[in-house]
Amino acid sequence: MSEITIRVSEEEKSFILAMADLRTDNIGIS
Repeated sequence: MSEITIRVSEEEKSFILAMADLRTDNIGIS
């Protein structure tokens, strides 16, 4: 479970960062 969770968390981090970038672009920050 821990190994899978770590792998998923890494993928989620990349996905969350990508979504955050889209949000910042839409808001107009940076």
